[in-house]
Amino acid sequence: VVKGNMSASPSPVPVAVEPKLPPTVTKPKANQPPPRPTPASTKPPSAFDSKGGETVGLGKVFYFLDQMKQEVTEADRTIKTMHAEAKHLKERNKQLEAKVRDMEKKWSDEKSSREAAET
Repeated sequence: VVKGNMSASPSPVPVAVEPKLPPTVTKPKANQPPPRPTPASTKPPSAFDSKGGETVGLGKVFYFLDQMKQEVTEADRTIKTMHAEAKHLKERNKQLEAKVRDMEKKWSDEKSSREAAET
């Protein structure tokens, strides 16, 4: 009987190897924000040209001003309508309150008449 080495042979276990980056590429640090673009690479707003003067976008401004004017006009019209309706409802409420007072007075008169007739 031959007794050999009973130990298991080393199994190939994959080992995580960090890839090596070329010297020009660096990893960003965990706590560092991404770099901001330089002012030369930023694009000016669409409403201004390279000299800083307004060239485009005025049509949009006038369009939105017109829209705002229409909305304000519509809101003003709605407010006037609501005020007129509120005034009408207040008048109607006064009429109904007067009618209730009248009916309560008649009811109390009839009640006192019935009590007088019963005695």
